[in-house]
Amino acid sequence: MTRFRIGHVRVPFLLMLASSACTVQTVPVKGDDGAPADPATLATMQKSIDSLTAQVAQLETAAQSLQLEVSSSQTKTDELQAQLAALTPAPYCPRLRDGDGQARVYLRDQSLPTGQLCTFGADEMVRVGAFWIDRYEAVLGSNDFYSNYDSSPAEIATCNGSATPYVSGPGADPPDPYPISFPANGNWTTKAYACSIAGRYPSRRMTWFQAQQACTAAGKRLCTNAEWQAAVAGTPDPGPSDGQDGACVTEAPGPRINGGATLCRSNYGAEDMIGNLIEWVSDWLASPATDPNNAGSTFTTWGPNYGNDFIFNVASFASDSDSGSVSARPSALRRGGGFLNSPQTGENAGAFALTLYAAPSVIHHVNGVRCCVGQP
Repeated sequence: MTRFRIGHVRVPFLLMLASSACTVQTVPVKGDDGAPADPATLATMQKSIDSLTAQVAQLETAAQSLQLEVSSSQTKTDELQAQLAALTPAPYCPRLRDGDGQARVYLRDQSLPTGQLCTFGADEMVRVGAFWIDRYEAVLGSNDFYSNYDSSPAEIATCNGSATPYVSGPGADPPDPYPISFPANGNWTTKAYACSIAGRYPSRRMTWFQAQQACTAAGKRLCTNAEWQAAVAGTPDPGPSDGQDGACVTEAPGPRINGGATLCRSNYGAEDMIGNLIEWVSDWLASPATDPNNAGSTFTTWGPNYGNDFIFNVASFASDSDSGSVSARPSALRRGGGFLNSPQTGENAGAFALTLYAAPSVIHHVNGVRCCVGQP
């Protein structure tokens, strides 16, 4: 009887695998004495090989089927997650992190007769559809103001400080209230935070750049023009008014303290969106040069306070605090009108009032801002 040792056959049978499929090649098998293997034994071995090949083929088919099931399951999971997201309501109040990385979770406050009010410390925002907007025009302040002279970041975020914030007060033409560490170009070395609080005059005379940075420091952002328009809906327009009765301030020596707009409130609860201060929004607009052969003639710079950074191919005029009314400046939108009785503010203030004569760099005593939260 010839013995076979699989590990020591003289010429082993070969299994050749290619492209994930088994191809079996058989060669004559000999025993240790060199004699040809018994045909019956070879037949048995061949059957075993055929059986293994069939099993491999079955496993490959099963693997392909399983992969299809996994892919189908992932697709169904994605569809269910999308359906769940569509059915899950947006948070009632915002949750954000301020510019110092501190969490700010606003809580629902049901004290507002109309609208949906959310508060974090003294900071108040109202919900407008899928975003939130400051209830009041912003008060800008340093860490001292926000922390009541306590340097704890957790206290900074509450907007409850008692230190003097950067505000302009009630006068019509106050000096620039901002420190050199928070310059007009927004390239601060000390942050100023925008806070929507009652009981203080709103800050003003800030450029667009300062307004943007103050909103960002508070974990918010400038509102878009479309968001501002949505939020102002329903605000009563009194025409000329000094605001003494709670109506919108459209003809007065200066703005009023936040919280007195009992008759100047939108459907969503935002106050003083008409009059008081004219508010920066995020949008810039500019008229491009119309002569393609002379585009280079519109090359200019922002000026030394802005590092002489260039402005190219802008043909529109705008008011700039460094240069007056000049060409080749973009305009930043301001909305709502202000307290001054003038064509740009005053009695012509309203929910649709819009000015495009001011460059983002302009400093004006009627400039104000309120911030938004949520995806624009």
